[in-house]
Amino acid sequence: PILPTFRSKFLTVVVPFYRDQSPILLSVAEYVIQTWGDTFNDIFILVFLIPIAIYYLYKKPTEKNIFFLIYLLTALYFNGSMVRLVTVLAPVACLAGAKAIDEILTPYSRLIHEKVPLKKTKRIIASGVRKEHVYVTFIAVFIVLGFNFVQGISTDNNLIQPASVSLTFKTPNGLFSYGDWYEAFSWLQMNTPMSSVVASWWDYGYWLSLANRTLVTDGATINSTTIGNVGAMFVSTPDYSLKIAAHYDIDYILILLGQGSSNFDNDLGKVQWMVRIAEESGNLAQEVGHPIVSKNYFTYA
Repeated sequence: PILPTFRSKFLTVVVPFYRDQSPILLSVAEYVIQTWGDTFNDIFILVFLIPIAIYYLYKKPTEKNIFFLIYLLTALYFNGSMVRLVTVLAPVACLAGAKAIDEILTPYSRLIHEKVPLKKTKRIIASGVRKEHVYVTFIAVFIVLGFNFVQGISTDNNLIQPASVSLTFKTPNGLFSYGDWYEAFSWLQMNTPMSSVVASWWDYGYWLSLANRTLVTDGATINSTTIGNVGAMFVSTPDYSLKIAAHYDIDYILILLGQGSSNFDNDLGKVQWMVRIAEESGNLAQEVGHPIVSKNYFTYA
């Protein structure tokens, strides 16, 4: 059975396999399982420094180091469980990288200041290390960290885009932007009463909140039944859809058509999730006499 959305968000972090029982979570890109490639792209050089930090934390099991180690391993697990939780890993990964670099460079630093209390065997080894070698080591570490800094800036530039509320279409003459979103918000604000109820697929709820109207669903909706009913409304025939809309006293429905920009998709691309979520939890579809069954919409090979 489908899990309650609010509880399942937390439960699937600990047990990712439960996510397969919730089409709502499967439909959200931020909830997918993280891959090693994405982890490397997110934290770059820190991928190699974290194991070194784990080694030194385990080697010196003080109370502080044990807490640090548990925090780091937990964050690594959560990051692998859900892609959006790289935000949990990021700060502790930085601390782990600093710990690893500190442990690596401290002996060189002491060596250059001739303050290294080494045993006889290590003293013989250290005697072959000159100050030039120490300088090269520090420069090499600085260059590696510089690459990590540049990679971070590049990744942020690719992920953080200016807010866009226009659709972009390809035409023979290039790209053409059409500001339907601005027009939709303005129209709702200027031509509808404040008490109007607006329905859309839940992905766009936060955008529609800018129009200051009552919404049926948005990104904070924790009732999977409501989302399933809205999905059933979108994929049913007009006569059944109007009955579902009447249940929520819906006055206006937003439908996103065409190919969206980087911040948008279209409702046609959401149909598979509308059907699956409606099949699992759209109880109104059953009540109005049009139960949603995925095999009636899709052909599985």
